[in-house]
Amino acid sequence: LASLERTQGRAVGQARQEVEEALRARVRTTPFAVDPFDSSRVRDGRLAFIDRRFLRPALRSLVTDRDSGIALLQVRGPARSGKSYTRQLIEHVRQARRDFHLAYLPVFGASLNDHQLAERIVHRLGIVAEVPTAASFQPPLAPQRYTERIGRWLLDRVVASEKRYCLIIDGIDAADLRDSAQILLHGLVDAISGGVHQRHLRLVLLDCSWGL
Repeated sequence: LASLERTQGRAVGQARQEVEEALRARVRTTPFAVDPFDSSRVRDGRLAFIDRRFLRPALRSLVTDRDSGIALLQVRGPARSGKSYTRQLIEHVRQARRDFHLAYLPVFGASLNDHQLAERIVHRLGIVAEVPTAASFQPPLAPQRYTERIGRWLLDRVVASEKRYCLIIDGIDAADLRDSAQILLHGLVDAISGGVHQRHLRLVLLDCSWGL
């Protein structure tokens, strides 16, 4: 009986060791794996990034399919569910591929109108241009017309830069976006998801429960 217990104990210990080794192997992937979308560690290997089996193919389409595929990625979920980790994987992919420009715009707690939101987007994209005001148009534009106009202006600047951008806006549900800012953002979503401008700009909305 004692011999049987020792044998069973060794079997259990060996099984536990095999499971632990399998888990270690799973996260041993180097930060710049052959396929960065499949990496199990990001942020220079310091942050484990496991599973996300639905996010990975969506992100692959978002980044690699220039003229088709996913142009808009909306990530939502309860607090502390790991939504912001999505940015870590996108940044990891950008470092490995270097074929698109990543712009991260956090808006947690910010109170923004259309002009202020456009200014922040332009700044994060690294585009050197001054966002026009309503008074700069002749005749001056009504509020909604102005919001639509600066939305088109912003997209035109993106196309003129001849670069590929992935813009991540994080914390939308936690922001105080005025009606004009929401209209501006919805206009960008419509332009990108409708196929227009998607070759130059992809959009990721984190912590966003809007119906899009």
